[in-house]
Amino acid sequence: MELGPPQQRSVLALLLAHGGQPVSVASLVDALWGEDHPGSAVNLLHRYVGALRRALEPELGHRETGRWLIRGAGGYRFTADAATLDLLRFRDLMGKARSERDGGAERQAVHTFAEALALWDGPVAANTPAPVRSHTVFTALEREHVAAVNEATDLALRCGLPKPVLVPLQWVTSQHPFDEPSHSRLILALAAAGYRADALDVHATIRGRLAEELGIDPGAELRAAHEAVLREEPDQPQQEVHHETEPLVDAPMPAPSVMPAQLPRDLAVFAGRRDELDHLLAEHDDPHGATAVTLIRGMAGVGKTTLAVRYVHRIAHLYPDGQLYLNLRGFDQTGDVVQPEAAVRRFLDELGVPSARIPVGFDAQVNLYRSVLAERRILVVLDNARDAEQVRPLLPGSPGCHVVVTSRNQLLSLVAVEGARPLLLTPLSNVEAREFLTRRLGSRSAGSDPAAISEIIELCAGLPLALAIVAARAALQPLHPLSAVAQALRDTSTSLDSFSDADSIIDARAAFTWSYQALGPAAADMFRVLSLHPSPEIPTRAAASLMGLPVARAVPLLDELERGHLIAQYAPRRYTMHDLVRVYATELANASDAPEARRAARVRVLDHYLHSSFTAAALIDPHRPRITLPPMSEGAVVEVLHDRAAAQAWTTAVSPTLFAAVEMAGEHHLDDHTWRLAWAFDPYLDRNGHWHQKVIAQEAALAATERAHEVRGRAYVHRSLGYAHKHLGNLVRAAGQFRSALELYVELGDLRGEGRTHQNIADLCTKQNMFQQALEHEVCSYEIARVLGDQLMEADCLNNVGCAHSDLGDHDQAIVLCEQALARSRELGNRPLEAAAQDSLGKIHHRAGRYAVAVGYLGQALETHRDLQDLYNEAVTLRNLAAAHLAVGDKRSAEDCTRLAATVLGQPLPFTLSAASAS
Repeated sequence: MELGPPQQRSVLALLLAHGGQPVSVASLVDALWGEDHPGSAVNLLHRYVGALRRALEPELGHRETGRWLIRGAGGYRFTADAATLDLLRFRDLMGKARSERDGGAERQAVHTFAEALALWDGPVAANTPAPVRSHTVFTALEREHVAAVNEATDLALRCGLPKPVLVPLQWVTSQHPFDEPSHSRLILALAAAGYRADALDVHATIRGRLAEELGIDPGAELRAAHEAVLREEPDQPQQEVHHETEPLVDAPMPAPSVMPAQLPRDLAVFAGRRDELDHLLAEHDDPHGATAVTLIRGMAGVGKTTLAVRYVHRIAHLYPDGQLYLNLRGFDQTGDVVQPEAAVRRFLDELGVPSARIPVGFDAQVNLYRSVLAERRILVVLDNARDAEQVRPLLPGSPGCHVVVTSRNQLLSLVAVEGARPLLLTPLSNVEAREFLTRRLGSRSAGSDPAAISEIIELCAGLPLALAIVAARAALQPLHPLSAVAQALRDTSTSLDSFSDADSIIDARAAFTWSYQALGPAAADMFRVLSLHPSPEIPTRAAASLMGLPVARAVPLLDELERGHLIAQYAPRRYTMHDLVRVYATELANASDAPEARRAARVRVLDHYLHSSFTAAALIDPHRPRITLPPMSEGAVVEVLHDRAAAQAWTTAVSPTLFAAVEMAGEHHLDDHTWRLAWAFDPYLDRNGHWHQKVIAQEAALAATERAHEVRGRAYVHRSLGYAHKHLGNLVRAAGQFRSALELYVELGDLRGEGRTHQNIADLCTKQNMFQQALEHEVCSYEIARVLGDQLMEADCLNNVGCAHSDLGDHDQAIVLCEQALARSRELGNRPLEAAAQDSLGKIHHRAGRYAVAVGYLGQALETHRDLQDLYNEAVTLRNLAAAHLAVGDKRSAEDCTRLAATVLGQPLPFTLSAASAS
C-alpha cells in the first residue's frame, strides 16, 4: 500500500502509536514540524489525513469520513482494537502472560510472552524522518519493548526455557549496543541454551565497545553474568565447540590515512562583511575550551556560505587535524535533504573508519563519530541546515573542535541548548554593495555611472546572489553602459513569488531574468533542463545527457552558464546550482517546456546513470550475474571507465546522486529504471555497509517491480532486502524477505536464484544458532548447484556445508568437505574461493584442537588474500591466525598478527574469534 510522502506516513505512525486514543492537532503539528512549523501546517495536516483515508479506504473517493481515521476531541484518532493493531495485541498478550505467571503457569507464560514479542518485527516508526522518530511517543514504545523483553527473559531463565526469548534479546541488544542489563540477560540466556561460547563472545564484544567508545568498564550486572558463565562450566553441546579469544592488544583509534581538508574555495573577489567577519573572529573561543558552535543565519542568497567559507579559512590553521564540510541541503526544492543518519555515516567514511568497524544503530554511529573526534582538533562546517535536529548528531562531544552552521531558520534550540553563537546576516549596505560591484566590475566601470550603480543595488536590494549574477552578465557585455543594465533590470523586474517565504522576501527575479535572457538559446535550454537533475551535483556527462547532446557540444553551454554565475563548478567538470537559481530554473522549465520533453530529459539522465553504473559494476565484480538492460535513449551518454579503480572512484563520487536517481525514478514511476538502478547500486551499498540506504532503495525497487509485474527483478529485491535487514538485526523481516524470494524463484523455475536464497537463509539460521536448519539449507543449495552443473557454485556450497558441519561439532566431516572445496577451487582457478576454503579449514582445525595445522592453513589463506589485495579478508585471517598462534603458545606471533590486522584496515576489527568463525 502506498502511504505517501514521509510527513504523511508520520501522521499515520503517530496515530497508531497512540493505540486508538485521540491526538490533538497541536500535538501532531508539534511532532511533525517542531518549533519551526510553517503557517500552513494545520492545512497540510488535514490534507495528509485525507490522503491517508483514501489510501486506507479507496472506496471513499474524496469523502471526508471513513472507518479508520476519525476526527474528534480536537484532533484525530485511529480506531483500532487488538484484532487490527499489533500494538494492542502485544499489550493484551503481555497482560495474559503476566496473569499466567502470577497464577503459577510459568512455563505457559514464557510461550505467551514469546508470542507477544514476535509481533515486533523492526524499529518503531522505521519509515519516518529522524526528527519524528525521536518523538517521545516512539521512544516510550521502544522502552516498553525493551522492558517487555527483559521481563520475559527473567521468567524464561527461571523456568529453564531460554530459547524462546533469544531472538527478541538479540534484536534489543543490536538496537541498544550500550544497554548493559539487556546484554547481561543475553549472556545468561545464551549460556543456558547451551551456547556458552557465544555468551562469552557477547561479553567480549560489549566490553570492548564500552572501553573503546565510552571509556568505561562493564558494570556490576555484566560482570556478574560473565562470572556466572565462567563458574558453571557446563558440558558443551556438540554444536558449540568454539574457541573464543579475547583481543590481544588494544589498538588505538588511528588518524585518517588522508587528513580531511574539505573546505570550499574562498572567493578571491570577497567584498564587504568586515564587521561580521571581525565579530566572528573576536568571538572565536580558545580551541582548548568546550566545542564552540557558530550559527550564521539569514535569508536565501544573502551570502551565508560565502561568509562562512571566508571565516573558516581564516581560522583553519588552528585545527591541524582537518576540516569537514557538508551541504545538508535543508531547503533543497527536490526534498533531497541530507538526513542525520546519512550525514554521520558520511563523516565516518571521510574520517577513514572502515565499513566493518561502523556499528548498525544510529546512536552507536553518533557515539563512534564523537569518539573518533575525541582528542582531535577538527573544524566542521554544516551548510544549509534545516533545523537543530539535523545538526545536533553532528556536533563533536569533546573540546577542541569548532562547528560552523549556516541556515535560513533561527534554530533557536541550537542556541538555547547547545550554546550556539548566532549571527544574523542582512543584505549588503549601499557602501558594501558598491564595493561588491567594484571588485567584480573593476573600479573604472563601477565608477563611470554612480547613479546606475545605485539603481542596480536598489533593484537587487543588496542581495549578494543577485548582485553577483548582474555583475557577471555586465562584465561579459563591457560595451553596454551601466545605465542600460539598470534599465534592463527595471524592465524584467517582477515579483518572484516562489522565493517569498518567512526568510526570503527579496525580489530576485529581475537579476535572474535579465541574466537568463542574455543567454544564447542553447544555453537557456541547458539552464532549464539542469533543474531536472536528481541531485544538486551535476557531472558534465549527466548534463549532456539531460540535453541529449554530445559532451563536446554541452561543455561550451556549461561554460556560458558558469560565466553568468548561474551555475558554479565545485570540482573539475562537476557543477552545482544555488537553491534560488534552481527554483527559478524549475519555474522556467515548467512554464516553457512540454511535459513530454521534461520526461524525455529525465529518462536520458537516468539512462546515463543506469548504463554507467552497470559498466562500473562489471569492472568491480566481473563474476556477478548480469540482468538485461533496455536500450539507451538517443542522446544519453555514459561515463568512460577503463578499469576497476576508475569504476570504484566514479561510484563513490556519485553515490548520493545514484541514490537520488533511484528515488526520482520511483517518484515518476519510471519502473524499469528504478529497480535496475537499485540493482546496479546494490554492491556499493553492501561494500560500505549502508544498510539503511539499501532498504530505502530496494523498497522503491520493490514497488517498481510490483507495478511493472517484473517477477525476476522482484525476487532479487526480496533477497537484497533480506540481506539488508539481516545486517540491521531485523531478523524477522529478513526471514520474511528470504521466504518471498524463495517462493518467487521456485515459481520462476530459477534454480540458481533458489540455491542462492537457500544460502541466505542458511546464513540467517547460523546467525540465530539454528545450526541444523542452516545445514539443511546449505545442502539444498549444494544439490541445486549439482543439478545446474555449476562447478563454481558447487565448490562454494561445499565450503559452506563444511562450515555448517563444523558448527554442529562434526569437524572431521567438515574438513573432508572443505578440502574438496579447496581442491575444486584450485582446479577452477578461482583464487577468492581458494582463500575462503583455506580460511575455513584453518578455523575448523582450530576448533578441533589441531592448532599447528590451523596455523598452516591460515598462513596459506593469508598469502592468497594478500595476492588478491583483499584487505578485509586479510585482516579477518590475521585475527584467526593470531588465535591459532596463541593456542600453540606463540604469544609474540599472536600479538604481531593482531597488531598487523589493526594496521591493514587502519582499525581493530569489531569482533572476536568466535564471531569471525561464524561469519
